[in-house]
Amino acid sequence: MIKEKRNKGFVANLVIGLIFLLIAVAYLVFNYYNTDSNRIKSNNILYNGQATAAENGSNLVIDIYGIDYEPIADIDGHNTVLWLVAFRDGYVALEAKEDDKTIAQLIKKGDSLADNPEQLAVTYYNANYSSKEQIQNYSASLKGIMEEIADPSSDLSQNFIYDNYVSLSHLQNDRQTSYIVGAIFGGLGLFFIVTAFFTKRRVNRAYDELYQQYPELNGNIASLATESSFHDDSLQIVVYKHHLISYYQGLSLMNLDEIVQLYHHILTVRRSFIAVSRQSTLIGLKDNDKKQYRVPIKNIGKKTDDQLQATFNYLHEHFPHIQLGK
Repeated sequence: MIKEKRNKGFVANLVIGLIFLLIAVAYLVFNYYNTDSNRIKSNNILYNGQATAAENGSNLVIDIYGIDYEPIADIDGHNTVLWLVAFRDGYVALEAKEDDKTIAQLIKKGDSLADNPEQLAVTYYNANYSSKEQIQNYSASLKGIMEEIADPSSDLSQNFIYDNYVSLSHLQNDRQTSYIVGAIFGGLGLFFIVTAFFTKRRVNRAYDELYQQYPELNGNIASLATESSFHDDSLQIVVYKHHLISYYQGLSLMNLDEIVQLYHHILTVRRSFIAVSRQSTLIGLKDNDKKQYRVPIKNIGKKTDDQLQATFNYLHEHFPHIQLGK
């Protein structure tokens, strides 16, 4: 039975859009709570040299009491370098990009960091573990580097932490990824919300046009199923007087007297060479008009073209001026 459904498609798109927006907000909030230095420090997740109580790859806060002016090593495959930084009880390597703005600000503060240490949210890595994100053979490599830049009996060599290091670049990459993911989900949310209102406007305009053309259908649209000259319930289309009408996904109509060409278009979405969805549309062209007039119809799979043949036969007989097919 054909019913008036002015909100068909509107609610579904609106709900999907709001869900995507909620996912975007939740993802950004989750990332904020995992990377914000004040929140991390409030949970007492602090860097404390070898006594650091943190899981490998987790985020924590380090108080920077000093930083060398030049990086001490380049990291192959990471596009990063190691900076020598002082924390409360010693020295540790900080991974970051060579041109990182945060590092530049720390260097600019110079000796003032000793009295006013800078809090920095970073990712903690234990050299006794191994993961694809962290530096390989870290301890052995750093011992060789330190032997070249510092005397073994110096305070730097004696208090340098070889068993772990911290990474600013990894935390910043996580933040950037969260912004990108948040933007993607937020964009999808806005797309579906805009689509919802566009669909509502299109459907309402179609109903208004239908009732203006055929006032007898106003309040009695169910009669389309019985009084139309052609009806295909499988594809959810009817031909009523001079209009092709689809009640699939709301309401769409096309004035057949104005159409000079009509053809079936299928949009197929594939994943790994497997068709996961097909969308069918009847596309009409007017004489000397480059605009395409689209009427969506229900796709019933591979048999859609065969099922549509009866519609085309009817149109060929009753509207011979229309060229059917491309």
